Amino acid sequence: MSKDARGSHRDTPHPQPVTKIELNERYAQIRFAVVLLLLAIGVTALVYGAVSALGTDSGWREIEVDSSAGAIGAEEFVFQYNLGASGAGASAEYRAVKALYTEAQIRCGQLYDTGQSAEGVVNLYEINRHPNEELTVDPLLYQTLARMTEDGGRLLYLGPIYEEYTNLFLCAEDYETVDYDPRQSDAVFEYVAKVLSFANDAEHIRLCLLGDDRVCLSVSREYLDFAEAMGIVSFLDLGWMKNAFVADYIAETLTQAGYTRGTISSYDGFVRTLDDSGEEYSFNLFHREESKVRMIGKMVYREPRSIVYLRDYPMNSLDVLHYRTFENGEVRTVYIDPEDGFDKTAVSELVVYSSKTGCADMALSVAPVYIADEFVPNRLEELRDSSEMFGIYYENGQLCSNDPNLTVSDQ
Repeated sequence: MSKDARGSHRDTPHPQPVTKIELNERYAQIRFAVVLLLLAIGVTALVYGAVSALGTDSGWREIEVDSSAGAIGAEEFVFQYNLGASGAGASAEYRAVKALYTEAQIRCGQLYDTGQSAEGVVNLYEINRHPNEELTVDPLLYQTLARMTEDGGRLLYLGPIYEEYTNLFLCAEDYETVDYDPRQSDAVFEYVAKVLSFANDAEHIRLCLLGDDRVCLSVSREYLDFAEAMGIVSFLDLGWMKNAFVADYIAETLTQAGYTRGTISSYDGFVRTLDDSGEEYSFNLFHREESKVRMIGKMVYREPRSIVYLRDYPMNSLDVLHYRTFENGEVRTVYIDPEDGFDKTAVSELVVYSSKTGCADMALSVAPVYIADEFVPNRLEELRDSSEMFGIYYENGQLCSNDPNLTVSDQ
């Protein structure tokens, strides 16, 4: 018997994780020609015993945030925990784990939000709307921004371009996308190029980290005038990497409190397995061929692990935020090259994992490998040798990996 910890949003009610759970859901608002029968992010703990419908029973249970908490973005995650596995009472453990999880989701949701302010919180929304002002931020946000500015190149400054692509993804009809797609419209291409001329120039925009959790978003007068004319209000955005930081923070919060018998995964491919008990887990591997996505095996492991799964196709309803599939089969993705503003994916899918490195650091490291015109496997070798990050990809009809100890099961 097994239990699946899913990393995608479900359009149907959350099923109880009894025996082996597989997800069967159609691409909501995504017009792929096939129905995905297996879940994209299938972190499976191979354990014995089913979970009762009663929340106080021991066993695997999906933990959700407190419904009254108003946690922004919590629906983008699935958190499953093996209650009582450490010997603690299941009821008390459930209450403690749920409280920690809820608090962590609330904190991240408020801090990383670019769309609205939060009372008493200086978040990304506030930083974007107070350029050239010194602000004191939460230590978590300061650390996140420090990692983005140190290791993310100019990705942090692609806020206006991410917004353009989000508008493209949310278009109801294909003909509407011309107003937001630089591949279809010369006017949009010129707009994106102009934004990049600012975003890629530290003389026009840079986030100054002043120490003691103080920041200042320095923006030139020329860029501010352009932004006002074009209606730009969000200069900074974590983009597709946001949930990597959220997953890491939740994992660190739970681990520090001693709660490690669970997995947290997001719909867009960020997974943290916390369990150091030696229990066996598996992660479903997929490959797209033309318009069809099929499962090609499962990565099996027995230690805490961070996983980043990047793909150039949608697999669940929330992917409407990151992909656009046209009637002719073309797909636009959220993976934007800061050099030219086009979306790029070097291979259909890339799985990167590590027992030493969190999701955010892996995402930052692998971004230039994946968001590229050509896939260069040697760059994965460099990540393995320098940071113990391993990769799995599909090439020339074969599943490839640079991990000599990788175990793949077809079951």
